[in-house]
Amino acid sequence: MAATADAPGTGLAVHGGRAQCDVAGGQPMTSSPKAGGTGTARSLASGGRFPALHSGAGPAFQHRSLLELGALPGAVPCGRGHARNLLREWHLQALAATTELIVSELLTNAIAASRRLGGPVPSPVCLLIESDRQRALITVWDANPEMPVRQEGALDAESGRGLFLVSVLAAQWGMYAFHDGKAVWAVVEE
Repeated sequence: MAATADAPGTGLAVHGGRAQCDVAGGQPMTSSPKAGGTGTARSLASGGRFPALHSGAGPAFQHRSLLELGALPGAVPCGRGHARNLLREWHLQALAATTELIVSELLTNAIAASRRLGGPVPSPVCLLIESDRQRALITVWDANPEMPVRQEGALDAESGRGLFLVSVLAAQWGMYAFHDGKAVWAVVEE
């Protein structure tokens, strides 16, 4: 998949060769109390089923990988393994455990959101991982425009704590709305 030129700002990244999506400067819809990101969905052009995520992460993010996954339970371990392997190849093993946990939480949420749309076949989800050799930017897209809500579930709850965990583990996190879905992102640092 071809990469687009990066725009200034913070947020999502990579052109996946389908619909055009541009995320650049502005205010986040949600961000971590730790640092908070910047960026809002600015423009979309039709042409494909999925947005091409573009972060505006700038030229500092030299490594990028975009993975499209079916909205199935097996997508979560696939995404975790993909993240682990990428970080090993990028010599960022120190970020692997946290990155895998965040990937797992974001993919689980995206899969559930895609399945809530109904239909005979749930819309796939997209996992984008980028790195500047010091940190990892994780972005997960799904077709459901409904924005997730951060909850502080009970410690023994089996669900409802995903974004709370992301907010605790990530240096920054946020979400962006698109005309055909949303993306949730998180930055992992040492």
